[in-house]
Parts: sequence; structure tokens; C-alpha cells
Amino acid sequence: MKSYLSIASSYIWQVLIFSYKKILGLTPLQNFLIIVKTMNIKFFGQRKSKKLTHFYIFLMKMDGQNFKNVFKTIISINHIFNDQFIIYLVGTKKLFTENPNQLLFDKSKKVEILSSFEELFQKINLLKKNQSDDLLFTWIKPGDIYSNRSFEKLETALVEVKKGIIFYFDWITKEENETKYSPIYFPDFSKYLLFSINYLENSFLIINKTDWNVLVDSIQRFEENYIYGLIQNYSEYLIHIPEILCIRNDYAYTPPTISQVRELNNSVKSIRLEEKENHIFFNRKISKSSIIIPSCDNHDLLNKCINSILMTSANEDYEIIILDNSHSAHQHEMNMALTRYEKVKIYQLSQNFNYSTYNNFGSQKAQGDNLIFMNDDIEVLDNDWMNEILQWLDQPGVGIVGGCLTFPDYTIQHAGIIIGLIGHAGNLFRNHNLKIQYSPFGAINWYRNFYAVTGACLGIKKNLFEKVGGFNENYQLVYSDVALGIEVNNAGYDVIYNPFLQMIHYEGKTRRQNVVSQDFQLFEKEYKDLLIDGDKFYNKNLSYLSFDPKIKCSPELSPLSRIEKIRR
Repeated sequence: MKSYLSIASSYIWQVLIFSYKKILGLTPLQNFLIIVKTMNIKFFGQRKSKKLTHFYIFLMKMDGQNFKNVFKTIISINHIFNDQFIIYLVGTKKLFTENPNQLLFDKSKKVEILSSFEELFQKINLLKKNQSDDLLFTWIKPGDIYSNRSFEKLETALVEVKKGIIFYFDWITKEENETKYSPIYFPDFSKYLLFSINYLENSFLIINKTDWNVLVDSIQRFEENYIYGLIQNYSEYLIHIPEILCIRNDYAYTPPTISQVRELNNSVKSIRLEEKENHIFFNRKISKSSIIIPSCDNHDLLNKCINSILMTSANEDYEIIILDNSHSAHQHEMNMALTRYEKVKIYQLSQNFNYSTYNNFGSQKAQGDNLIFMNDDIEVLDNDWMNEILQWLDQPGVGIVGGCLTFPDYTIQHAGIIIGLIGHAGNLFRNHNLKIQYSPFGAINWYRNFYAVTGACLGIKKNLFEKVGGFNENYQLVYSDVALGIEVNNAGYDVIYNPFLQMIHYEGKTRRQNVVSQDFQLFEKEYKDLLIDGDKFYNKNLSYLSFDPKIKCSPELSPLSRIEKIRR
């Protein structure tokens, strides 16, 4: 009888592995916990790990949650660990004594019920004195189901990455009906993503390497979002392990509060919640901006661009510098007519069009402290567009600001650039429907760090632009904006994607969709390492063969190897 059951279980196991791999594109090991839940059995085949040597402290706050979910989480942890852990449940003890399942807690030596955070801190202090191993602390939520494979990866990272203090993973989220599982993959550390989501929520913290007073203060102020009180001190010690740690049960995404965001930047003035996403506002000083627009025989779109700027920027101090490379006298005359507007200046350049050379020339003529490089096929829609650039440029450490550009049909043209995507570099979310916000890489309307944003609309301080040498004039038409972003990152500044800076881009009209092979070759030569290693602001579980984030179904060549293969 046992053998028949074993064969049947094995068959069901293989079918489920195949079906989930086909649906989600995950490996069987990543799907393990989903599969056992689907089979309605408890960790069939999930072995206790013999490789876990550190001591783990799990904290769960109880506020009248479903006790069935509490048990699920405790059981999942118990099936992974032998002795090196403790689970603290913080809540009113009356909550437990009135629950008919209280004996499950009372019989377990690895679960303790605490009535306050003060009691928790006393317990942890006692563990610090009595444990010779590092103590790892994490905050868990009822219903979260954990994977032993990820803990083994964490143990490896603890040995290999000595500087690490905070370690975080990727997630799978489960909807209430328990029929749909959605993986969310995160980048390596992205400070500005924390303005939109606490992706460090279930990270593991090495208590022995953390300032105890700062940790206590952060937990008391922010509870499960305590990481916001630590991030400024420990951002250089964050380690991302690109593995699924757990299934988040009935995960309801809640954007961080203003007090949490102010831990990242205390200049935040206000937050407006728009379609469930944080829209950040700062106090800023008024300073002059120079909008630099190269144009070649494209008067109709240039005229639309200039008019849209003039109509939406009444409260700003700015100038518009048009770099005219018109080949016909008629086009040039029409462009010159735009100088009837006081803010518009035109420089006629006769040499062959070079995007980098033209924009560098414009920056030399600019009188503003802020430079906004813009293509002539951009149409501005929002009266607050310039503020969406300048308020971020005023923030310490911010180097470049870009936004969400759409095609005229409001599908996305640009929402940040990923190095190695499709080819040498590609626009993330390209052709994605703007109304469909979520993907395996999260939402389009989340603030993010990138290596680069498109030069079709790019803001940078003039002094920083000059410091990094401006646009590299060895690039004629493409990739000079990407190279600029990489150099700004290398200089220690952040390149920010602001999803609330939205414009229409009639793409390719400025350069007529021309390509120059030497631009590709130069980028490949200068940034070879990035094309081999991949983009740190993306995730290795996501495919580089699609603009729209998709889970990698099978191993892929590195971007550089793929490019070399195509060339052969």
C-alpha cells in the first residue's frame, strides 16, 4: 500500500512542478512551498536543514489575527530548524488564554508569549549574553510560509559576505482566495524604492553588529517597519539574496508613512497617496533652469513641444535653448519664429548632427543652475512637470532625474533603463499598458534607482554635468545618455526614476530612428563588465530578453555573450 501511495505522490509532485514552472517560470525548488500548499499537505519532503548554524529570533506581533495562520508560520519554521531558533509572539496574553488552541503554544519550548516590547528587549539581551553565535533577527507575519533552501543560502552569505548586516530576499505573495501566487523580485539595494515599498520588511538583521539603542528605538517607533530607522546607518551593509524566502500570506501592500520616509530624507514635505502609491513632495528653492532641445527639420513637433512647455511652466524661472540643425531654409525660418517668445533662444549649428556635441554646446550657453535635456518630440502635459524634476535635484546625493514617458496611445516608452536588456541597454516596461501597474518586478509607479534614464527628458545640475565631463562626444546618436547615467553613478550620485513625471514621447523623430554601429561598439568596450555581470538595479531571476519584466524560464547568456553571438 505504501509503495502505491509513494508512486501516486511522486506522480502528482512531477505534474505540479511542471504546471507551476510553466505558469510562473520558477525552478522546482522555488515552487516547493507553493506545491505542498496546493497538495494540501504539510511540508511533505521538507527536511530539517543541517546547515543552519546561527541562532534565529523570529518576532510576530499579535493583534487578534487568525490563529490558523499563526500556526502555519510556526510549523513552517519548526520544520526547517532543529534547535537554533526562538519565536516570540508579542501581544496581550489574554488573547492567547482565550484561544482554544493555546496548548500548542504552551507545549512548545521554542515559542514564547510576551506582553510587551520591553519584555522582548530583555529576552534578546539575555540571549546576547548566553549565545556565542551571531543572533539573526527578523519580523514575521501570520501565514508566512518559509523555505529551508533560502535559509541555507543565507547561511552561505553570512560566511562569504563578512561586511553584511542586513540580508533580504525576494517574495511570493498569495491572494486571499489562495489560488493566485505572484512573485515579486527586487533589485540590489535601491534607496528610492523604499519611498514606495518596504521591500526590506522580512529581512534578517545581525543583532551583534547593530547599535542596540538604535534598534530598540526603531522597533518602538515603527514596529514591523523598524528597518527605516536603521537604513541610513547600514545602507552599505545591505546584502540582497535573489531567492524566494517565503510566501507572504494575504499580503496587502501598504506604502510607507511620512515618518518612515523622513528617516530616508528629512526634507520630505508631504506625501499624497495616488492610486495606492506614494507621491512625494519636498520644499525646494527656486533656481533657474535651462531646457536644451536639439532639433533637425522637425518644426511641427518642436512647435508642439515648445508650446506645451510655455503653457505648463508659468511659475518657473527658465530658458529654452533650441539647437537648430535644419537643412532647409524654410524649416529654419519657422524655428526662428519661436524666438518671439522671450524665453526661447535659437542657435543654428551647421555641422553634422551629433547628439552629444549639440547638447554639450547647449550646456555651455546655459545660464541656469539646472539643465533639462529634452528631445523635440516630447509633449509636456502636467503643470507640475518641472517641479517633479527640480525638487528631486535639490536633494543631497541625487544626480539625475528622469520620468515615465509614454507613446501617444499611452503605452510606456520609458520607465527607466536596464543595462543589457534586449541588447546593450533597453527601456524597462516598454509597450506595457500604463493602466496595468504590477509585474514580477513590482509597480511602474514606484520610485527607483537606475544606472540611467533616457536623454529624451533628463534633469541634472549644471555643476555635476560639468564635473563628470558632460555627454561623451564619441557617441554620435545613441547611448550617450546611458553612459552619462553610469558615470554619475560612478561619481557617487543617484539616478532617480520619478513615475509622477509623465510626458508623451513621439520617439525617434529627433534622430529619425538612425543608428550608428560605432555607438554600440564604444558602449560595449567601455562598459563590458556591466554587460557581463548584469544590472544591479534589476534581478537575476528576471529575463533580459523582454522589455516587460518576465520571470526567467531557463538559463540565459549574459548580455555580452548574447551580443557577441548575434554578431557572429
